[in-house]
Amino acid sequence: MILLWKLYLVQIVQSDFFKERADRQHVQPGASVFSRGSISFEDKSGNLVNAATLRNGFVLAINPSALKDKESAYEALNALYPLSREDFMARAGKVGDPYEVLVPEVPANIGEKIEALKIPGIILEKTRWRFYTGERLASHVLGFVGWNVNTRSGRYGLERYYNDILSRDNSDVYANFFSQVFSGIESTIKNGEFGGEGDIVISIEPTVENFLNDELKKIMGKYKSENAGGIIINPQNGEIYAMSILPDFNPNSFQKEKGTRVFGNPLVESVFEMGSIVKPLTLAAGLDSGAITAKTTANLDFIASS
Repeated sequence: MILLWKLYLVQIVQSDFFKERADRQHVQPGASVFSRGSISFEDKSGNLVNAATLRNGFVLAINPSALKDKESAYEALNALYPLSREDFMARAGKVGDPYEVLVPEVPANIGEKIEALKIPGIILEKTRWRFYTGERLASHVLGFVGWNVNTRSGRYGLERYYNDILSRDNSDVYANFFSQVFSGIESTIKNGEFGGEGDIVISIEPTVENFLNDELKKIMGKYKSENAGGIIINPQNGEIYAMSILPDFNPNSFQKEKGTRVFGNPLVESVFEMGSIVKPLTLAAGLDSGAITAKTTANLDFIASS
């Protein structure tokens, strides 16, 4: 029974992790396979649409000491994946360094073509990273995953708010079987539940989100505004069908933005003092109570000065 339980853990529970490790051509000491839960939109038919998932690819690196012909190696790589010649030559010149990363995220199809070249000194490691299928779609809602010291975690939006649920911990993969079982029991007793990892499904509807985004672009173009934002909500149950802020950003390449201000979501994060927005509420209360009618007069000069 113990052996069967262990086989279940290895082949079912942790199968994805071991498949990734087995499939790597090179494994750095202490390296772990990046894993994270997914975030999905839900369309009008109730179908799930990937919003934030994982993409498989390669880390492209070189061993400067093993590069026989640096110029030929650069030309071959650049033909498949554009590289800075200056950066490549600078890294290739570090003869005493056995490992220099050129590109941390190379798409799988390009990595396979580079691998087929069999260039001495070129290192390819299989890896995974966060990928946002809609690119700019609902970018402020989703946020993105970035480095926090030595670990990757959610930095903005839902990625940050639900980081504890979306994060995956592979630190116990090689733990002793019995310690693994009993530590799980201890966690269950303390927390009153079995684990906290999971995926997220949100009520954002991709078509409605696109519609709102297009309307905001028209408004910005008409009024020449610096930014615009809007929310489409179901008044019956409070579900948010769309939330968009412009200018937006692409979470797949957030490092290209000039500043961090664009990442914040002012619709839920910014705080404004109560001012003129209260006046319609006051008037509505007056109409509702009968204190104000169609024949009510007012001193406009007094109202303007107050």
